Amino acid sequence: MRLPILPATLFVLTMATFASAEGIPAITKPSQDVTLSFSRPGLVIDVPVKEGEVVKKGQLIARQDDREELAALESDKYKALDTTKISAQQAILDQKKVDFDKIKATGVSTRFEVDNAKLEVTIAEANLKMAVFEHEQDGRKYEQSKAAVDRLRLNSPVDGVVETLMVKSGEGVDQQTKVMRIVNIDPLWVEAPVKLVQAKQLKLEQAAAVTFSDQTTRTGRIIHIASVADAASDTLLVRVEVKNPVKTPAGERVTVEFSKPAAANTAPAAAQPRLTANAQDAAKPQSHPSDSSTQQESSQ
Repeated sequence: MRLPILPATLFVLTMATFASAEGIPAITKPSQDVTLSFSRPGLVIDVPVKEGEVVKKGQLIARQDDREELAALESDKYKALDTTKISAQQAILDQKKVDFDKIKATGVSTRFEVDNAKLEVTIAEANLKMAVFEHEQDGRKYEQSKAAVDRLRLNSPVDGVVETLMVKSGEGVDQQTKVMRIVNIDPLWVEAPVKLVQAKQLKLEQAAAVTFSDQTTRTGRIIHIASVADAASDTLLVRVEVKNPVKTPAGERVTVEFSKPAAANTAPAAAQPRLTANAQDAAKPQSHPSDSSTQQESSQ
């Protein structure tokens, strides 16, 4: 028995109705999701957070053994703050200038003595510049030591929650070792594959309704529309951001419906009926024989 073939137009209408009624299926994801590692190998000596703990951006979440680096940092700090050498060289320069002025003022000093006193002043000026330069170098060395200590400390780059701890205190790690995963689920991101035809009509900041598995609906906004479509599915990725104060877990299947763009204010002009050739002939004024005979009589 042959099955009846449904018209193609009926199928298209049915699919369009389904998409409109059910929305576009999507999955929620954290708005921030970072997995952290140390930038150099070492021994982890402190992990002051635990899984599920809320952390703030910049908060210390793990630390490697930094005793040697802290000792170097303390030494470099005192060098960077010490200006004794500069003060000493400044005092020497001031005295050399006084001696030079006295030698010139006597009027009995030989040319050699005057030139030698002037040279002493020049040397003292160079020594002062060298002391200032060395002090600046000490400051740079101190900053370098601080950076070395910072590399041994892991701070949270975002506000969020510790989702997973991969290491414990006392374990050795390297650059490839994953230490911790931190996520932020307020707000949530919803990434929906939207048909290209529909996606072309969407705009950033446009409202979107996100329906969760418990049938609650929240209003979000479009924050990203991809620039490259997926040719296989003829879809474009659209990202919606929705507030999540109740901390609904990410990874949930949801549906998304987008609000219709505002209609234009200008309405199209009313279409004029198109006349057929017969209608055009009928619309033309008809001439009667009596009219032509009357015109001939009047001309005679």
